[in-house]
Amino acid sequence: TPGGGDFHSLENAHVMQSLQMASFLMAICHTVIVAQDWFADPNFLRFVLTAEMLRPTTSSHDQSRSNGEDVAESFPHLVFVQNKCTPGDFSPENVAAMSQTLDAIFTKSKLKYKGPGHISMDASVTFGKEKQHQGPNLFLLPKKLSEQEEKRRSEGDAAPGYQDGGRLEQLASFLTLQIGCMPKQHITHTPLTEKNWFHYSARLWDAMQKSMVFMEYSRLLP
Repeated sequence: TPGGGDFHSLENAHVMQSLQMASFLMAICHTVIVAQDWFADPNFLRFVLTAEMLRPTTSSHDQSRSNGEDVAESFPHLVFVQNKCTPGDFSPENVAAMSQTLDAIFTKSKLKYKGPGHISMDASVTFGKEKQHQGPNLFLLPKKLSEQEEKRRSEGDAAPGYQDGGRLEQLASFLTLQIGCMPKQHITHTPLTEKNWFHYSARLWDAMQKSMVFMEYSRLLP
């Protein structure tokens, strides 16, 4: 448990441990997936912003600089995945409302929640191709069918749409493909091999467990 017995309660210890892990992932990953079963939990989204605030500083070469001397802080891509969506959730109005909410909450965040490498749904469930690359990285997935529902679907009795089990597999594959194609900025000022990345992550985790930043923040918890 981070901080040992200095936390005021087990609940606060759990919160701090979760924040520490989330901040760690934001520091060592190119892409972080934020999954929710319903939209939107303000406490959870606030947790994401807090994890960003507490994350250790990482740096990489600013590719816009030609001399390579200036160093820019590295931030991961943030992808919001809504699980267990109903057919109504896929309407353009609901998708627009979700996107506007995320924009309002993360407008001051340095996490790459929108922009180049944008995650998007296909044309049938987004605002349209002309706006496809303007919104947050938001992707909706329908709930998985039960065995009984799957049997009805295979027999042709189930209503077509995004509750279709085959549609879930198709959308999940589309999401996986897009995440794999997202641009990857160097996490540190020099490129890392897989082995070097592992050692870098281990050193960073050890440093975070000894960091006073998390200890000081824990004292602000009720």
